[in-house]
Amino acid sequence: MTLRQHFANAITDLSRNKLRTGLSMLGIIIWVFSVIVMLSVWNWATEEIVWQVNSMWTNMITITPGWSIFSIGQGGSRWDVATINDKTINFLNTNVSNIDMIAPVVQWSKQVIYWDTNTRATIVWTTPNYANIRSLDFVWGRFLSEDEESNMKKVAVLWNKIATDLFGNENPIWKSIKLENISLQIIWVLDEDAMADSYIFVPISTAKIRILWTKDYHSIFLSTIDSKLIDSTKNDIENSLRNFYGIKEWKNNNFSVTTQKEILEIVDQIMWIMSTFLAAIAAISLLVWWIGVMNIMLVSVTERTKEIWIRKAIGARKSDIVSQFLAESVLMTVFWWIIWILLSILAVRIINHVQDTIHAVISLKSVLIAVISSVSIGLIFWIMPARNAAKLKPIDALRFE
Repeated sequence: MTLRQHFANAITDLSRNKLRTGLSMLGIIIWVFSVIVMLSVWNWATEEIVWQVNSMWTNMITITPGWSIFSIGQGGSRWDVATINDKTINFLNTNVSNIDMIAPVVQWSKQVIYWDTNTRATIVWTTPNYANIRSLDFVWGRFLSEDEESNMKKVAVLWNKIATDLFGNENPIWKSIKLENISLQIIWVLDEDAMADSYIFVPISTAKIRILWTKDYHSIFLSTIDSKLIDSTKNDIENSLRNFYGIKEWKNNNFSVTTQKEILEIVDQIMWIMSTFLAAIAAISLLVWWIGVMNIMLVSVTERTKEIWIRKAIGARKSDIVSQFLAESVLMTVFWWIIWILLSILAVRIINHVQDTIHAVISLKSVLIAVISSVSIGLIFWIMPARNAAKLKPIDALRFE
């Protein structure tokens, strides 16, 4: 038989048994479709997170009391926590070179009130340097000023979400919100695309005297004059702080000094764990669908054992039988490809359209995985049973149930 005849017979057989053909195709189409869409969205999310972390604060160093997640794995043994205050900042300015700006930070989650409306927000008490160190990009508006900080002004800068929660459509500028036992006047509302929509910024001098009554800080953010000096500056800070706190060995540090590079390494580890987790889910789903499709294919080929030997009885060779099933497998695989590619493209476009911040793209890697899986299923579990049936003796094939 010619190749054209094999494909003609394959089309006839597949169309004659529509339910069996449909069940054979359904499982692999659903699996491939779901995996490709999931990987497309996950690849976008991974790239977006890594880009966001890597593109911001490349010359920023953070100092916090106690041991952080970046230090636990280095053998830290002390449980005491360093006190960070103005003395610490003055010492760093005097003893560490390459420091550009320093911003102390005290941060709490608190309830804020405007008349009969209230919401919970993250209050960040800090200095004007904070905006430059954290690379806050203002489309319009401004941050806290030096005058407001030095004169302990009772003012606040809000993110857009907090302003919307408290004021609705009202213009919040120059209105006052109540925090703890004082009123803060709103001097500006930052753009909704900024760093965090649930933040309220207040001069740290106001917090120390009027709200918190403390001189200690939760953390210190500082920037270097050049991002290339980040590692050497970090080492200088650690050595200087050990002298400041009277610590002889690094493993006894009661403070943490972290850089963006270390944060990115942690993010990479988390992304790798999540990628492995998703790969495991995909592998398990593949195994489940593979078993289902395999069962349908084995049954569908096995029940055609008599048909195979009737064809052999009228002159068909073993190679003709295998070639016909190979043609059927190729046709089904082509159908799989067309259907799941179209469904995947449609689903990704819908996701990107519904959520315009997502820019998922179908990757070549996921397509190759899908193609290899579908071809393997088609070839192994469609042709092998046909070969086994073609090897049976005629009398055994005719008695086959």
